[in-house]
Amino acid sequence: MQQTLRNLARLLVIPSPQTAVESAKPEAEALINELSKGFDQARQQAELANFELDESPARDQISTRDIETILALAEDIFVPASSLASDGEWNEWLDLPSEAQLAESQLRNAAAKRIKRAATIAASKDRGDDFAIALDRWNQAVAHLPASEKNRRTALLSQIAAEVEQVG
Repeated sequence: MQQTLRNLARLLVIPSPQTAVESAKPEAEALINELSKGFDQARQQAELANFELDESPARDQISTRDIETILALAEDIFVPASSLASDGEWNEWLDLPSEAQLAESQLRNAAAKRIKRAATIAASKDRGDDFAIALDRWNQAVAHLPASEKNRRTALLSQIAAEVEQVG
């Protein structure tokens, strides 16, 4: 499951203002394929962990309920994240003003960091302030966009942000 969450985090940071869409597309497609397989394997591992923990519960292990919750949230994030890799979304990315691209990129990077933290399953005192700051900046950048530029991409990012907030 850790590798699947890391791959999801990698998918979220594509594209970036520093990367050409032509080079980002194949990487995103490969990650989407890996993630589809990874989620299937993670579900199987969660089921196996359920049986193993039933036989010998260990106090220092994360509960299977926590694993299943993280997995479900990750799958909920994967759907809009993979949609961002469609041709229409790539075009919308290219049409965004550079300020909006930067704010979106910062939001996706902060979301990726939060997912990486969930992948380590470490109880951290870090409450994800970087995510809250990036979300606020992105909301401000989107608020300044004309209504005609608030598109499906904006809706997908809003959905991802809402799901990532739950990962906390």
